[in-house]
Amino acid sequence: MPLESLPTELLCSCICLLDPIGLISLSQTSKHFRQLINPQKRHFAERLLQLETIDEYGGGTPRLRPRHVHLAPNCYRHEWHDIRWACTSCLRLLPHRCFRNSSILKLAYQKPTPRSPLNDPLTTWEPLAYKVRKPKVEEEARKKQLRKRHHFCVTASIRRRLSVPDEPADVEILDRFLEHGVEEFNGIDHETFLSIETWDKTMLMQFETDKTAAELSGTNRRNRKCLECQYLRRELRPESHGADGIVRVPIQANRMVLFYSELDRYFPGLGNCLGQEIPLVVEHMYFMADEQTHQQTPIAWTMWMVRCPECTRWKELRDFRVQVRDLLETRYGVEGGRRYLLHQDESREKKEELLKDACCNTCFAKANGRLELGRALGRWLEDLIDMRLEQVSLRLKGEARNFHWDRVQLEREALGPYLLALRETVSCFGRGQNSILSKNDIRQLKGYRARAVRMWEQIDKDDHFRRPRLNEEGLGAWGSRHELCELVLHKLKSCKKLSKKNPEALAAWALDRDESTWDYEVEGALTRKLNYDNVWAGERSFRIDSAS
Repeated sequence: MPLESLPTELLCSCICLLDPIGLISLSQTSKHFRQLINPQKRHFAERLLQLETIDEYGGGTPRLRPRHVHLAPNCYRHEWHDIRWACTSCLRLLPHRCFRNSSILKLAYQKPTPRSPLNDPLTTWEPLAYKVRKPKVEEEARKKQLRKRHHFCVTASIRRRLSVPDEPADVEILDRFLEHGVEEFNGIDHETFLSIETWDKTMLMQFETDKTAAELSGTNRRNRKCLECQYLRRELRPESHGADGIVRVPIQANRMVLFYSELDRYFPGLGNCLGQEIPLVVEHMYFMADEQTHQQTPIAWTMWMVRCPECTRWKELRDFRVQVRDLLETRYGVEGGRRYLLHQDESREKKEELLKDACCNTCFAKANGRLELGRALGRWLEDLIDMRLEQVSLRLKGEARNFHWDRVQLEREALGPYLLALRETVSCFGRGQNSILSKNDIRQLKGYRARAVRMWEQIDKDDHFRRPRLNEEGLGAWGSRHELCELVLHKLKSCKKLSKKNPEALAAWALDRDESTWDYEVEGALTRKLNYDNVWAGERSFRIDSAS
């Protein structure tokens, strides 16, 4: 017996028991059901919200544990870029870069947790187009109380991280938990509560936090909208730090991505186009005192999504040849060599002047040609390379003047004349921090290092000093650090020359890459493996050309 032959009242009763995916699927099986169901936009939005909870379509379900402010999976990881969220306005499943952070990380906008009843929803479809709905006063009151309980559980957990017991505070927390209706503490008196270990109390709070989060998460997903939909509806709010762009060119903070340097952040994967790998970031590297090993430490950078006024696409800030510091500097003025905070109207004028001709690389190339785009990127790249050259030069001078040894303070003072005389042989020590070492400066530093080693060897033979022990391992590591910094300095200068000679390579980097790979394969991984562990050298050190 075909379903179409059943009475309409019976069909409507059965349809109301379907989930959103089943409702849309049934409406597409025949003309009869399409006319009977007549799905509206909100029904398609409900279907999309259910699809985002299925791993096959929406990826995983990230968990944000508010008590620890911990996000799992971490947004730095590759798994994060496979996750999709539903926009109920344009009805699409989109990645993180298409949303404001608050649109997917706020508790009410998050994907529902595995324990949430929202994972098995029923459709809101009803046979009557207009049905008088009675306000659910009791349900709204329960949710309001639940939100208060969740907020208290989170803040109380943060306040009670101390392991030292405080009886008045503990008693107050118990009374507040009972006041908010936390079931885990029902039937517990003050004496019993004080006898519970701090760790057990924290775990009880965490359990209650997870339980309330399971009920509250995802309750407002129906109002989630992507950046473009919010822009068209004029719902984008200004950023509190002032780097929010202008009406014509809105800018919104987005995901966090790991890079090793500012050069990597604005020109990720550039080495593949130049034909030479961008060298190691020694300026942010931790060296072991007595080992010839080194580890890079990645830095978390905030990505900024910008809407191009020409092609109306949202792209990352680097695609507009603008840096974050340029946006932040619009808040300040300079007078008499001192910076001061500008009035909001003055800051807006500076920001409009900065962004008045802003457009993405693709639109810039269409208007001015690929060669002009390559030259513009080349000028920006040279500034970033010069910044790294200054930092590496400063690191090289610092490494030359530092040596790890274990002599006492009196011996350091006695060595003062030797050290001061040794310093006078190198002219680059007297320059400012923003200077770049030349080949002659590097030769002087090599000679300085050789004379310093001979001085230590002579001191080892002198019985006047009580601890004449030269650390051979530390001496070898000292030399390897010098050589590494010199190599990085040489490679950076080589990259600068290549970028000047070949602007077409920069244009190809900007225009010919697949943007879908920018989130991880290029932005995070580059050609070097990310290391999430910091190596911290804790040995004492002092400047070998200083007597103090």
